[in-house]
Amino acid sequence: MEVLKARSRLQKYKKVTSISVTMADLARWAGVSKSTVSRALNGDPRISEETRRRVTELARRLRYRPNLMASGLATRRTNALGLVIPSPPRTFSNPFYLEFVSGVGDYALGQGYTMFFTTGEALTSGEEDLPPLVAQADGFILTEPRLADPRIPRLREWEKPYVFLGSPGDAASEEETIWVDGDNAGGVEMVVQHLIELGHRRIGCIKGAPGYVATENRWTGFLSAAEKAGLAVDPRAIAVADYTEEGGREATCELLEKYPEMTALFAFNDLMAIGALNALAINEKKVPEDVAVAGFDGIHFGRLMSPSLTTAEQPIYEMGRLAAELLIKQIKGEPLENKHFTLSCRLAVRGSSVAR
Repeated sequence: MEVLKARSRLQKYKKVTSISVTMADLARWAGVSKSTVSRALNGDPRISEETRRRVTELARRLRYRPNLMASGLATRRTNALGLVIPSPPRTFSNPFYLEFVSGVGDYALGQGYTMFFTTGEALTSGEEDLPPLVAQADGFILTEPRLADPRIPRLREWEKPYVFLGSPGDAASEEETIWVDGDNAGGVEMVVQHLIELGHRRIGCIKGAPGYVATENRWTGFLSAAEKAGLAVDPRAIAVADYTEEGGREATCELLEKYPEMTALFAFNDLMAIGALNALAINEKKVPEDVAVAGFDGIHFGRLMSPSLTTAEQPIYEMGRLAAELLIKQIKGEPLENKHFTLSCRLAVRGSSVAR
């Protein structure tokens, strides 16, 4: 009977499909209160299955879309997520972040959230009060955790939910912080072991910039692979760069000068490895015949290089989706069964280490 009444009301108001339908409209035509409509659309268990089906079917047929602004005013939420990305020159010049943001965006937009981008300076500006930019977000996804990261205490002070791409450096922050990470140490050990199994004993290494947790973890993986193979790490075999393509190019030229006997080269990310390929070509070194090259991350651009880049592939898109899911669950106050996720890497062997 109730379904028939709802259909009768729907016929009476069938012309409303051409205009915006409000929650009040739905409540009137479904014969229930606005709070019942809200609870039914949000899956509240206090609403009977029959009422939930009736309300959701009516909403579907009337093409109802929730008013996110009104919802935000009622809940003190903005339905916006802040993504804290690296400062220039590495903001979007690294394709890693484009793939990561795609994962975040696909999940967040599907849940009715928008996104905006900022850099870490907005969270560590020294302001005592809540900065306007920070107030615009219901929560934040942060990248590149640093050792003793100053952003963590500020976000806690402002009571803003947050998720890190990467585990924080100190034990206390790592335990309390929700984070998603790739297996940095294990992935690096895997790809360096691949080079060793090819017979390389003189392996150059382009380390990332100091102060980042990822740099420390990847260095741990490199040392572990060398130790298990009984290889001593020659100080001449190490160069440091800033995770950019230009940095990788300059570091490779440095290694060619001070460690000319190297037969393989590992870079702490794919972008620096791509810079290494360019530097080796300029110096008339054949890859992989003269110097084999491998990176870390698994960005799509690495597959397009000639030769294509051997790397430890992180599930970048999946990490973005998972980070967004964990943040939105925090914002909604939903329980989390697990707060820490380390996703496995996959060894992708391509032409830069093995001649095809």
